[in-house]
Amino acid sequence: MSVLFAITAAGASEVGPYEPIPDWVIAGIAAVESGSTYREGNLVHYRDRRDGADGEVGPWQMAPSALSDLGVSHLRSRIRVEVVLAESMTRAWLLRCFRRAGNWNLAVAFYHTGPGGDRRRGRLYAERVFAAGKLP
Repeated sequence: MSVLFAITAAGASEVGPYEPIPDWVIAGIAAVESGSTYREGNLVHYRDRRDGADGEVGPWQMAPSALSDLGVSHLRSRIRVEVVLAESMTRAWLLRCFRRAGNWNLAVAFYHTGPGGDRRRGRLYAERVFAAGKLP
């Protein structure tokens, strides 16, 4: 995953309670980023625990810039090993991406490339996430 750009300064809770993150998003990103399995609201198996090339950490490979934007850079080492914390921070970042993008496909693309990133690369990533997240 590339270094992300700051998406918004709005808090994730501002998206509202009626915009739940679809399961395919959480499951798909975990599968694509770390080969992990996420089913029925739980990370079943966290496979690849290595950090990303640009310092991304955890099953959802949170970028250092995303952690900084959320104000939680100090939690980086914990996000690497604490799955519940990693998922919470991933959800907070995805909600910010959604607020900026307006739909989940674009939000997933932004999660990967940032809003100013390569659109084609982001679209291809979102397609991979969708395919991985929709698997039974």
